[in-house]
Amino acid sequence: MKAVLVLFEEHGLHRKAPSCYRVVKELQDAGFSCDLWIFCRGNTLPPDIALFEAERVVCLQGMAQAINGHRQALAMLEVLCEEYKPEILLFAEDYTGTELSPCLAYRIGGECLVACTGMRWDSSEQILYVEKAVYGGNVFAEFAVREFPFAATLKTGEGIPYHPESAFDGEMVEHRLPLAAPLPDLEVLGSTPAPADGLEEARVVFAAGRGFGGRGELQRLHQMLAKLGVQAAATRPLIQSGMMPMDSLVGITGKSVFPDLLITAGISGSAPFMSGARYAKKIIAVNNDPDALIFTQADVGVLADCKDVLRELELLLKLREL
Repeated sequence: MKAVLVLFEEHGLHRKAPSCYRVVKELQDAGFSCDLWIFCRGNTLPPDIALFEAERVVCLQGMAQAINGHRQALAMLEVLCEEYKPEILLFAEDYTGTELSPCLAYRIGGECLVACTGMRWDSSEQILYVEKAVYGGNVFAEFAVREFPFAATLKTGEGIPYHPESAFDGEMVEHRLPLAAPLPDLEVLGSTPAPADGLEEARVVFAAGRGFGGRGELQRLHQMLAKLGVQAAATRPLIQSGMMPMDSLVGITGKSVFPDLLITAGISGSAPFMSGARYAKKIIAVNNDPDALIFTQADVGVLADCKDVLRELELLLKLREL
């Protein structure tokens, strides 16, 4: 089986990804072939790539100069996955890693976990066991991954020793990102201006979930929230589909919010989401399922289709503007 480590810093890899280094070594010891895909800004590879003892290094150039660099990086990674067909993709737990890993997993038909702290491969059962903190970091859980491809971000920690006299002696392949090639099936639905102090400090938050609707409804929602000055948030399914950015994720693997008012639409109210939403002073929940768990957590429950509620809100906004 093949594992790939994807990194986005050309300097100080031994400080940036010690958990990645440890996991890569464990997978190599278990018989995995491991490659390193690295986004480089310069024309030379960082000397400490030798630390990972990768069989192949794929040097990805041009991200800094590219338009919509993260989107084009995602498109490039999707092409590379089709070419090299890795079963496991590892990312460092940084902004770029958490932004791209769930989107890439969704696009290649895989699964994703973020903020992982360790992995081990059981060769007898052919199962990858992944460790991560849950319930606010109070418990460490181990997840059994049986289907691949699988993507994960790995928490960083203290740096590891690096000996500069070591050198990479494997195969090196270079790819360059196109300067202006957008993703063929990803469109910008709109954006809601965030308060200067960020999602965590927003006084009113509107969170959309899987049951909210499709691209058209999200685009209308963004337009309405922009006029009202309300911050948009989302659950993981909308993040994985590429319709909402990673920094809008609320929940145990995203952000915790502390608004005076939280409006949820099409959200079931599962524990991972509520761990990030429980600090809201008031919650208004919209869902068409009378048994949705979110109604047990909400101050006000609206049993209705989210599309109908969106249409009524748009009408009220138009009346307000008259």
